[in-house]
Amino acid sequence: ILTASNSLVGVIDQIPPAYSAKNVAGKRSYQLARQGKTIELPPKQVEIISITPEKTNKADTFSFEIKCKGGTYIRAIARDIAKKLSTYATMTSLIRKNSGGFDISTALKIDEVIAMDNVSSVLVKPDSVLNFDSILLSDKQEGDLINGRTCNVDKVNGLYKVYYNDCFYGVGLVEEGNLRLKAYLKD
Repeated sequence: ILTASNSLVGVIDQIPPAYSAKNVAGKRSYQLARQGKTIELPPKQVEIISITPEKTNKADTFSFEIKCKGGTYIRAIARDIAKKLSTYATMTSLIRKNSGGFDISTALKIDEVIAMDNVSSVLVKPDSVLNFDSILLSDKQEGDLINGRTCNVDKVNGLYKVYYNDCFYGVGLVEEGNLRLKAYLKD
């Protein structure tokens, strides 16, 4: 199991599971799979940082801690480990310990949130979890964006947190010195 797991670590071409939300000829792959249709999805490049198998107290049952980049199909990892071992596998549980800027150690159960008097005290500000540089808009730039135009900025291509008057405005994309909004969050 350790050898099979280690062979999947790194940048690999992963075939998404048939029961995924991938689009196939205008339909979701899982819809076609539920109809009994055979689907051949093209491989997708993903990065798996580590896979650590751990024996459980049930026979033929293992737990895996997987660290990976976004877009990786965990069910496909279970399938591929089993395939390398000439057997089958079923994934019975999945716990996402962290994703982006969120970590399970700071998560709350819904009952805890419902019981709170001040829910806003535990809300995470959207811009605090974005790992992008910032752009501060001038009045003219804000006017251009609010009216659906791009505005000129002196930034390299990429995604940015956009602010206007010290308020988080949204996520912007810079291409060739032009900024356009990808996600608008201003009230």
